Amino acid sequence: MADETVTRNLQRMDELDFAGWNEANWEGVFTRYHTDDVLVDVHGQASTHGIRAHIEAMKAFVESTGGVPVQVRSHPIRFGSGDWTCVVSELENGSRMVTLARWQDGAIAEEQECLDVFPVEIVDGCVDLRSAVEQPDLGSKLVAPDGV
Repeated sequence: MADETVTRNLQRMDELDFAGWNEANWEGVFTRYHTDDVLVDVHGQASTHGIRAHIEAMKAFVESTGGVPVQVRSHPIRFGSGDWTCVVSELENGSRMVTLARWQDGAIAEEQECLDVFPVEIVDGCVDLRSAVEQPDLGSKLVAPDGV
């Protein structure tokens, strides 16, 4: 059952990014996949509470970057557990975004987003953080689990 929930929520995330975000479909797809009282924290931005505040913040962000959403091209890394999903999005401008979401009844109730926090490379289908560790300003912030 949990695997089915994760699969459905990852499919919803695909639709949210590829149709809701890419097409700026705020009142349709975007609203459908967020709860009315969604809590959203976008790295570097003020947190929002509620779908209306989230939509207004995203519209303002889009306007500040030229009026058209930066297109999400793919989700090369996507996984989840229970009501949680994590998706790495590759954007048309070469940057990446990580979205951590807690789902409730088929909609996101809590969302954390980070844009290009550190460089991630995908090598043979695996995440390679070596380039991040090699950067002096980032390497000291990353902690490897014991035995790695």
